[in-house]
Amino acid sequence: MSSPFLENLFSRAIDLASCVAVIVMPFTIVIIIRHTPRRMRHYSLFLLNMTAWNLAGNVVFSIFHPFPMMPLTCFKFVGFLQQSYHFNHETLGHQLMFVILLIAVNAACGIFVSFQFRYTSVAQFEWIRHINPMWGYAYCVFLHIFSSLLTIFIYRIFQISIVEYGITDPSVDVTNLFCFYPSGFNKSFPIASFFVFFVIVLTAVVTFFTLCFSKLQSAKIVLNTKTVRLQRSLLRNLVVLTSIPFFLAGIPFLIVIATVYFNEFPYSRLFCVLAFIPIINHGAIMCIATLAMFKNYREVVCGMTKRIFRKKSTT
Repeated sequence: MSSPFLENLFSRAIDLASCVAVIVMPFTIVIIIRHTPRRMRHYSLFLLNMTAWNLAGNVVFSIFHPFPMMPLTCFKFVGFLQQSYHFNHETLGHQLMFVILLIAVNAACGIFVSFQFRYTSVAQFEWIRHINPMWGYAYCVFLHIFSSLLTIFIYRIFQISIVEYGITDPSVDVTNLFCFYPSGFNKSFPIASFFVFFVIVLTAVVTFFTLCFSKLQSAKIVLNTKTVRLQRSLLRNLVVLTSIPFFLAGIPFLIVIATVYFNEFPYSRLFCVLAFIPIINHGAIMCIATLAMFKNYREVVCGMTKRIFRKKSTT
């Protein structure tokens, strides 16, 4: 597959995903804010958190298409900004790539705290009901800030200027490139750090989910049937909504990291491009799943759809 064709395919896929995302995601956010029942008010904040990070990622991708340039550990700045304005693409490329990594890390944090909150509300209900919710919000904010600071530190280790990289091939146009360290500690440590981070999040999610179901099973006698059914429904929905970003974003993100590390592999560029596609599309898919799985949201959307078709039929 030729590089120009692959680059064009990559850009068009991002453009299409961004168009869908800017319609579906704000609509989903409005539905969650306006039509969440009182019993789901705290839980809906975690849905909003994950959706907001996904929307932010798609907004960045709509103007910035980081096309991989393997076997170089570099990316090419393509997209709306590159086509419309003339500036230092290397500096802005690093800034926007950092923003994407920052969003990915914070989205993973959002998934982590969602499961942690659900486990705490099930296993430590009597304890948590006496705690001011502001402490929980403060904890979530702290976790996001701490993860963001670590991402800043790690990214600064990973990035390198084109001059320092030393691209000697005269056929390579360095105009729109931004690069990362091709070898050594400055390459291995950042990649290993991101890998370990996502493994920790995955392990925590599986652990919290298992403990939640175990606790609900043992609490059948104590809790009334309606409460158990509601908790299980929320957990089931949370698993589905978390599986989407994990399998369509988390694992593909690890593939992107692997292709950057094994940049000399003959098909690393192709695999990197293919891995980016589900990453960019997973946010809109998750929003559609959110509206479809929760009864309150589903009824609102169905009602709006019926009213639209009713108006069209009368006109």
